[in-house]
Amino acid sequence: MRALIGPKENQASQVYYRTLWWTDVQRPSLKMYGRRATDLIRGLDRAAENSIPPYNGETVRAVCEEIKDIFEANQQDTGRLQSQADTSSHQNILHSIHFRHIAMERNKRCLVAYHYNRAERLRSIRWNLGGIIPREIRSTLSEKEVEWFNSYNTELTNYMMELDGLNLTVHQRPPKEHFIHALWGLGRLNHVAVVTPDIQAARTMYKEVFGATVSEVVPLPEHGVYTVFVELPNTKIELLHPLGEKSPVQAFLDKNKSGGMHHLCIEVDDIEAAIAELKKRNVRILGNGKTKIGAHGLPVVFLHPKDCGGVLIELELAHK
Repeated sequence: MRALIGPKENQASQVYYRTLWWTDVQRPSLKMYGRRATDLIRGLDRAAENSIPPYNGETVRAVCEEIKDIFEANQQDTGRLQSQADTSSHQNILHSIHFRHIAMERNKRCLVAYHYNRAERLRSIRWNLGGIIPREIRSTLSEKEVEWFNSYNTELTNYMMELDGLNLTVHQRPPKEHFIHALWGLGRLNHVAVVTPDIQAARTMYKEVFGATVSEVVPLPEHGVYTVFVELPNTKIELLHPLGEKSPVQAFLDKNKSGGMHHLCIEVDDIEAAIAELKKRNVRILGNGKTKIGAHGLPVVFLHPKDCGGVLIELELAHK
């Protein structure tokens, strides 16, 4: 029911839900404010998603009458406040005015929600079924709703005619085969690489302290590093340590004695297309600008951190 009402309840409406079934002590003849308005919303909730329950004109009129009665009662009590010299009863009168005002606003919101959601279902019928209301649905509508549907249908039809007869109600989502596959796209985060001054100690920490699944230490001479992968549910951590005198991570470790995050590795679905597009956009590819085989046996490239917001980014061809 609240989903139909729409905006997040404010404090006053929360009070209304708690006091919905209270009797107005100032006017005992008016009881259970909001019950009929709530019935409207419950009727929509009970209806199937693609159906429209019969328009409840009797209840709508009853809710409007209740709003009118509440408004008049508040006007009368406001007049009493202004005319009474004795203020001892003012607090009780103010409480009743406040309560009735909350009830009146809730009734209005229910009326708006009821008619708005019926109009939304009618609009959906026009887009999904066409400009003729099915007989079983037409019998559930009010005259004003039928008029609204016909007017909406005319406006939509005229608009589509202005677009050279383009039917906007079919193929509202582009088919996948019409997407431009030549354009590469970023995939999932493959791993976060961390340089460590002691790869065995780091491996032991992740394995024994955090209980993670870790690989053995693997030397990659072609990249000048030792690697260990720490498996996580949604990605991996790659531990790096220099291998050889010309290791690319040695300079990083010289500046950061305790180690630290080195780069992010992101998968791409077409690494060659990515390289070509990035070069056009003046993003520098480190090394000779061509791919190398990375730790996972897949082509990788590194992007210059100065062109990537200060972050060294590794692109890796997604495993298929």
